[in-house]
Amino acid sequence: MSPTLSDRATAALDRTDVPDYLLEHVARTTSLDAEVRDGYTCLAVAENKLMWDYLHTKANTVRNVEATAFGYAEHWGRASFREAISEFGSTQLWHERIDPEAVVTMAGAGATLEATFSALCNAGEGVLIPTPSYAGYWLDIESRIGLHGIPAATSPDVDFRLTETDLDNALASSPVPIGALLLTNPPNPTGHILSNDELTGAVAWARNHELHIVVNELYGLSTYGDSPFTSITRLVDREDDLHLIWGFSKDFAASGLRCGVLVSNNSDLITAVRSQAMFSVVSGDTQHLFETMLTDEDWLFGYLAEMRRRLRASYVATTQVLARHDVPYVPADAGLFILADMRTTLADQSWEAEHALWRTMLDRTDVNLTPGSACRAPVPGFMRICFATGSPDMVSNALDRALSSIA
Repeated sequence: MSPTLSDRATAALDRTDVPDYLLEHVARTTSLDAEVRDGYTCLAVAENKLMWDYLHTKANTVRNVEATAFGYAEHWGRASFREAISEFGSTQLWHERIDPEAVVTMAGAGATLEATFSALCNAGEGVLIPTPSYAGYWLDIESRIGLHGIPAATSPDVDFRLTETDLDNALASSPVPIGALLLTNPPNPTGHILSNDELTGAVAWARNHELHIVVNELYGLSTYGDSPFTSITRLVDREDDLHLIWGFSKDFAASGLRCGVLVSNNSDLITAVRSQAMFSVVSGDTQHLFETMLTDEDWLFGYLAEMRRRLRASYVATTQVLARHDVPYVPADAGLFILADMRTTLADQSWEAEHALWRTMLDRTDVNLTPGSACRAPVPGFMRICFATGSPDMVSNALDRALSSIA
C-alpha cells in the first residue's frame, strides 16, 4: 500500500470553495487553444492593467541594483525599504510618521493577512468580515491556519453600508468564538469609501468586545471619486489592538510582484509575524524596484495622478454602459470595480438563478464577471465588474456584449 499524505494535505484536497469564476478564468487563460484564450475577456479579477506604460518605463530603466539586493537581508524587509514605505505612507496614505520597525513586508497581501491572523487568533476561532467582501479572504484565513470567516452581512437597501447592528447580528449568530474584526477600506467589491462614522463606530464596537481590528487599506490610493479616502490612523488612536494591511498589488498595479505590508504598534505581533516572514520573503530585486518608485517623487506624483485620472475614465465609461442597459449599481469612489445590481434579470431570486445568469453571459460572450455569491453577498443577483482590466473601450465593449446577451 502506498504511503498516504498528511492530514493537512487531505484537508486541502477536500476544499471545494474556490469560486467557479476563478476556475473558469484559469482554464481559459492557460488553455493551449489560442482561439479560446484570444476570445476570452476577464472582467472578474481585480487587476489594474491601465498603468503599464508608466510601470514599463520605470521597471525597465537601468537601475543601480546594489549587491545587497542579491544577498540575504532582514526577511521581513530590508531596512531601507521599510524606511521608504514609512516615508511614503506618512505623506500619501497614513499621514502620520510610521516607525520602520513597526513594518513587516511579505510576498503578497494574502500571505501578510494569513501570518497576521495566525498570530492574532487561535485555530477554531472566527474573524468577522463585513459582506459582500473580497472572495479570497476565506482562503487566506481558512485553508492553512484553521480559522473561520464569519460574514457580517450588510444590506443592499443602504448600498451595503456597515452598521453596528450588522456586527451585533454576526457576533450573536457565530457558531465559533470571534477573535478579530477585518475591515476593508475602500471595500471590495462595492468601491465606496467607508465613512468616518462607519470606521470609528466599527472600531469602538470591536474594542468594546475586546477584539483585534485589522484594517485592509489595499486600495487606499486607488481613488477617483468625490469622497476622499481617510486612513483609520487619522480617526482613532493606533493602540496595540489595531493593525494595518497594505500592499503594492492594487495601488501600484503590481499584483504579480507580490509585496504586502503589515503595520502595527503591537511589538509582540510584529515579532511573531517576522518569524513567519522568512517563509514568504519579498525578493531583494522587487524590494529595490519598489524602493526606487517610492523615493522618486516626480515619478510617484505623476503616476498617482495619472492612475486616478484613468480609473475615473474607466469608471465613467463602465457606468455609461450600465445606464444604457438600465442596470443599477452601487456608486463607487475607489478601487477597480463596480457592484452591479442585476436582480431584475434573474429567473427567480435564488443563488442557482444567479449562477445561471453568470454562466449564460460567459458561455454566450466569453466575458467573465464575478458573481455576488463569490463575494458572500447577502442576496443573489449582484455582479462585480472589474473595469481596470483593460482600456475603457475594451471593457465597455465586453460589458455591452455580456449585457446584450441576456436582454
